[in-house]
Amino acid sequence: MGAQYDALRGLLLLPTGLLFVVAGVTDFPPVGDEAVSGRAGWFVAALGVALVGYAGFHRHYVTTFGRVERSRAARVRSGVAGLLIVALVCAGISLDSQVDLPVSAFGIAFAGAWLVHYQAVIGLRAYHWLTLGPLGVLSAVPVWGDVDDRVTLAMIPIGLATIALGLFDHRELVRSVRTARAAAGLSHPHG
Repeated sequence: MGAQYDALRGLLLLPTGLLFVVAGVTDFPPVGDEAVSGRAGWFVAALGVALVGYAGFHRHYVTTFGRVERSRAARVRSGVAGLLIVALVCAGISLDSQVDLPVSAFGIAFAGAWLVHYQAVIGLRAYHWLTLGPLGVLSAVPVWGDVDDRVTLAMIPIGLATIALGLFDHRELVRSVRTARAAAGLSHPHG
C-alpha cells in the first residue's frame, strides 16, 4: 500500500494542473525568446494559490491517512519514473520550441511519460487510459503546425488532464484505504 499511497495522493496534482492551465491561458512563463506577458501577475497569483494548495492537501493526507514509509525498491522505482517524466517532458518542450512539428511533442511526451510512470509505480488503471489517452490523441492530431506557441497552448489540456488524474487518483486512494481498513475490521475515512 505504501507505493500506492504515495502515488495516489491525487489532490496534490490539483495545484499542478491549475498552474498548467493558468500558464497556458496567460502565456507565462515565457518559453524560448518570448517576451514576458502582461498577464504574468495572474500566474504569480496562481502560484501562490498552488503553494497554499500543496501545503493544505499534504496536511489533509497526513491527518486523514497518516504517513507511509515506502520500501527502498518503491522509492527507487518512483524516483526513476519521476526522472523519466521530467526527461521526456523536457524533450517534448524542446522539440516543440525548436522544430515546426504538426503535432504537440510536449502533449505526447506528457501523456506517454505519465502512463509509463503509473505502470511502473502502481500499475495502470482504466482512468489513466481514459484521461491520458485522449490527451495523447489530441496531441498527435496533426493540427499543431500552424500554432505559433504549441508549448503554451498544450499546457491547457495538460493541466485539465492533470486535474482529472488528481481527482481520480484521490478517489482510488480513498477506495483502497476503505477496502484495506474494512478487511482489517477498522474504521475508514470519509464514511
